[in-house]
Amino acid sequence: MNKSKEQKLYDEKLVLTDDGFNPVFKDGSVRGLLWSDVDRINVFKEDLITTDLICMEFLSDRLGHSFDINEEVDGFWDVANEVARRFPKAVSRRDWEVEVKRQPFARSPINVYDAAKTS
Repeated sequence: MNKSKEQKLYDEKLVLTDDGFNPVFKDGSVRGLLWSDVDRINVFKEDLITTDLICMEFLSDRLGHSFDINEEVDGFWDVANEVARRFPKAVSRRDWEVEVKRQPFARSPINVYDAAKTS
């Protein structure tokens, strides 16, 4: 797969829709991601020297790219909670949140959901 990374250019909010979520980008454009296009979800931390930033990566093989969101963006926790509802076989938020926070300043990547492993 020739995967390109969506740039982290979304502005201050993520908007949940009936069938996915829309990051609102700084240029005013909205590029949504449908839950049905999600193949894998990973959670990890970015080390920002004095603090850690929890991030969630949504990968889509069909679309050939991924979306990264982070906890500083309004709507992050709404999306994180919706993952549990939309993907019942995903690792629970409580479990991945404890695991990702366990070691300060470590990336601590966790695969939360993989469609290939749930089929």
